[in-house]
Amino acid sequence: MATFELLEDGTYRVEGEITQEDVDRINTFQIRTCLVLQNTKGQSSEIIKQIKTDNVYFSILGGLDYYNKSKYNNPDYIERTYSAPKGLTKILEYFERIESGINPEWTDIQKCMYAYNALAVDTEYVKDLDQDILSNGVTERGLNGVLYNQLTCAGMAQTFKEMMDRLGIPCYYQNQRHVHAFNVVELDGKYRGIDVTWDCTKTDGEKCSFRNFGRDPEFYKKYGHKIAKDYAETVFDLTPFTDKEIQDNYDIIENAINERKKIVFPFRNFDRERKKKFLPVDRFMENLEDEKSAIIKLKLLEQFGTIPAEMKPMIDATSSRYGFILDYMGMNNGQTGVYNTLEEIKQSNNIAGDLIMNDGHVILISYENGKRKDSPLSKKEQEEISPSLISDVKEYYIRYFESEAPQIDSILESYSTIESMPTELSAKTATLRAHLYTKIRLFANGDKFFEQLGIPKEDIDEVSKKARSCLESTKKDVIDEQKAKHENDLDFLYAIVQSDVIDAMLAGKEYTEQDLAKLMEDVRVNWEDAEFSDGEFKALLDEALSKTMSSEEISRGTIDSGIGISDVNAITSEIRRTQTKDLQQSQQK
Repeated sequence: MATFELLEDGTYRVEGEITQEDVDRINTFQIRTCLVLQNTKGQSSEIIKQIKTDNVYFSILGGLDYYNKSKYNNPDYIERTYSAPKGLTKILEYFERIESGINPEWTDIQKCMYAYNALAVDTEYVKDLDQDILSNGVTERGLNGVLYNQLTCAGMAQTFKEMMDRLGIPCYYQNQRHVHAFNVVELDGKYRGIDVTWDCTKTDGEKCSFRNFGRDPEFYKKYGHKIAKDYAETVFDLTPFTDKEIQDNYDIIENAINERKKIVFPFRNFDRERKKKFLPVDRFMENLEDEKSAIIKLKLLEQFGTIPAEMKPMIDATSSRYGFILDYMGMNNGQTGVYNTLEEIKQSNNIAGDLIMNDGHVILISYENGKRKDSPLSKKEQEEISPSLISDVKEYYIRYFESEAPQIDSILESYSTIESMPTELSAKTATLRAHLYTKIRLFANGDKFFEQLGIPKEDIDEVSKKARSCLESTKKDVIDEQKAKHENDLDFLYAIVQSDVIDAMLAGKEYTEQDLAKLMEDVRVNWEDAEFSDGEFKALLDEALSKTMSSEEISRGTIDSGIGISDVNAITSEIRRTQTKDLQQSQQK
């Protein structure tokens, strides 16, 4: 069995070989969870294949150990280490097929040459991979490029190091930043400069020349290898191979190389949705986006006055869930606004014009004679779109019950485990606790609504009874309510500050002290019970400025802002009301 060390909320460092017992545990994870591995040595494709949850992804550190090398501790490098279980399974199968052709009697030099040849023959060198699933440049610069049989130099060097790690051969990933990446391998006690990228074959049937396999006496003087001025890199004392050494070793492995079949994956021919199943896409965030959209539609129906009586209980039942979703998305670069939902409503109802949310109300933007006109939706327009909103909400929650209700025992067990954890671990499980609590509360209070959807009453009763029992029996520690409220309010204030910063950037302006002073005044006037110091405002501004994208990136639509003070008032009061109500009900019983 492997050991799982909880590093932070949603992140475990995994040491040792993952077993079936470990997989059974992994499949119960309820939130998006990162499993950090130093490398894949000892990991089996047959075991990883058994991971069925979409909530888990791996970070294979390899040559990009961002915990121990500050050079790689930034999002550009970190994201390259990510793999989805299904994709990692295929990558491991690739390594295992190569390893099956290696004679255990071979020397490390011969094993290294065989693996080098396999990667050079199987892989096409690309500068950029044409795909739009992960961040630009990430796929081809990490192990995921193996699925496409296409890698950049960074991907080649990272993949080659992983192959060596699995074989137990000391190997180092190095790069001349923004130029080129390569490897240094320790063979027979001597360091050899390796650059598989420059030995990649270009046509089927072409053989690897091994020209760049540890033969260059001036390796660190060549283009892309000049790392002497990089304090984070080590310039090794390299010993080049002689031509005779290469030939003598090649003669021993030549037959195995000639008999080996080129490995080609069909991945490039998959459609986009199928590819996403193999790549570390944040499906947890996607699922939250769908849930957020359903709750927004529910709130719009309430605002329009067209919500059916049987759906009204869901307003209360989903309130704390909605607060969790916005909080989670705000902390994880998700879209906290309503743009996507309004765009969906516009498309499905063939509305001419654009829909925006302003002060909590839906506004229709239209143009007459070239002039923009902003007007609230009329009562007739609200009634016309309401049937589609009702249908969408009902369809969503039928699917929700079908997928989530069968997991109720696992959800309750996880929540119980968290509640019994020592205090020092509470900060590392806060997100999971909030996710589970709000989900349990939804099942406890949404039984009447689920029944109206046509779900069998006995199925609903079984789930809601368990959820209610959990909420009633959970023993809560006495907390400083004022402190908890203040910390919760600060989270929402941060969303407002960041939104204000983004608005300024969109207008092409610098965010000034005057802008902050005006925001502080607006918050204190409009947020009834806001109690924030000037220092807290400024600290949140510094954080927002450090995390907010550039105006150019924002203008391309990469950020969807939209949370305002009125939103915060509504959300915070809902959360406090439902928490108070739960506490009162628990005390009464």
